[in-house]
Amino acid sequence: MEKEQVLYDSPEAAQLKTNLSSWLSRDGRLFGENEHLACYCGATHINCEDCGEVRRINTNCEPCWEKKQKEKFDLMPFEKWDGEAPVAIFVTDTYFFDLGYFLHYCDVHELKPEEIDLVFCEPNYANQIDADYWCDDIFEGGELPAEMAEALDKSNEIIGRNKTILSWSPGNKRAIY
Repeated sequence: MEKEQVLYDSPEAAQLKTNLSSWLSRDGRLFGENEHLACYCGATHINCEDCGEVRRINTNCEPCWEKKQKEKFDLMPFEKWDGEAPVAIFVTDTYFFDLGYFLHYCDVHELKPEEIDLVFCEPNYANQIDADYWCDDIFEGGELPAEMAEALDKSNEIIGRNKTILSWSPGNKRAIY
């Protein structure tokens, strides 16, 4: 059974309505009676729900973000730093691999070592390669060629045995100086 056919240039395809009542966002999108969504989509900034500070949409305000990070840091277990294990300043990309460099950093920034929120770092190792890496390149129901699958297995075996540290990431334990 065939449905009714309506051509593009037919008056039935679309009609101009001049009595429309709808919220229009700044970028020209209509939101019907949803004032909240129209305002949210048209705004660049909003007041923080917690402190009232003005912040960009889809971000945290700086004071509340810092407060939450400090609370998170304070809840972490801690251990005395030996001055040799890799550490980082919490929620930054500033790393220290020895006590001398850390003390130099404190001196340059005119900070006392105990004023800096340090966390121990955790090592990052090579990840094994999953054959799904090529899933978008293989046709549906297809598989990697046997030679590639075999090479992948050998590579993953080598990666699994190799415990070379590739880099470091901040961990979840405070380092007390």
